[in-house]
Amino acid sequence: MKNVYDDRRMLIRTRESHDIQVQHIRKCPQDHAMYGVKGTSVISVLPSFHPITSLPPDLMHDILEGVMPKLTASLLKNIVSVRLLSNAALRQRINSFQYGINDRRNRSPPLKEKDVSEERSPARLGALEVISNPTQV
Repeated sequence: MKNVYDDRRMLIRTRESHDIQVQHIRKCPQDHAMYGVKGTSVISVLPSFHPITSLPPDLMHDILEGVMPKLTASLLKNIVSVRLLSNAALRQRINSFQYGINDRRNRSPPLKEKDVSEERSPARLGALEVISNPTQV
């Protein structure tokens, strides 16, 4: 039997539907594959952040276009500027992250003080630089 995909019949995920799905997953974790949601995003505690409205719809494309490095750099600078963590504490936490066995080869270079405090940061790389040298992001 042949299945035909018709994107007009797909439901667009909204903030409300996502929140309902997350609540359901909290009650029935075994249903996570039903929605493609595993739980609440750890960065949902940030003001004005919601996974549905704050993340790009085509994540891989936007990562390669440089949106995520810019967003990450902005978030890191904001963490320091609102004094959630000092520059040194933030860099220490990121630089001491324990990578899994499959990720060790793709470890990013250690963050330096200027990476978080100056305007010149990895977020200013272009898409071609991100594609050709992902360890710089």
